[in-house]
Amino acid sequence: MTICSRDEAIGRFNQIVEHGFLPVLQEFIFGPPTAHYLIDGFIDRTGIVRAMFASRRMRMYPEKFGDSTYQVSIPIKRVDRAVEILLEVLRFVEYRGIFNAEFKYDKRDREFKLLEVNVRPWWQIEFAQNCNVDICGLAYNDAVGQTLETVRAYEIGEHYAIPSLDFLGHAVSPNREPKSWLSVVKSWIGSTNLPFALDDPLPGILYCLWYAWH
Repeated sequence: MTICSRDEAIGRFNQIVEHGFLPVLQEFIFGPPTAHYLIDGFIDRTGIVRAMFASRRMRMYPEKFGDSTYQVSIPIKRVDRAVEILLEVLRFVEYRGIFNAEFKYDKRDREFKLLEVNVRPWWQIEFAQNCNVDICGLAYNDAVGQTLETVRAYEIGEHYAIPSLDFLGHAVSPNREPKSWLSVVKSWIGSTNLPFALDDPLPGILYCLWYAWH
């Protein structure tokens, strides 16, 4: 449903309430893919934060409501305010386990806005591991009662890409230039390319077959 005016929004809201429903209103925060920041990590059974890993989205597909197709790891200090907000939420609910949170930087008030928190492994979790943040290993060791060491540093400036989706994302970008196609392909070199891996090629093959079929 597309709302085109304030009066229409109020009218729709009143209709929903009259039918006995409690609506949830969401605001769309405008901005490019690079305004999105991801904070991933793990909290152990005693409530100690054992790992936090930050990255910035560089490209996405679909353009407005999609997933990251190209991402870069950044220092956790760069998103200090977002970390404060996230930890406040997680500590309030006494959360334990793996988390993946997405923020968007709102240039209107220069604040990080929390979009969602996934309390589960996310599909790019291999990227964190390749940057020396072994989220899955922490979760396993915590589950079996082993003593954990806190991850205090990770690789900065590493990239991951999903080439097939990144190609489509660039194709629909309104700001693309003919010469930029080469730069996109070059950016995949040396990146963590998901779901492709030379030592485990089957997921990548099946992904390509599934993608071609759909």
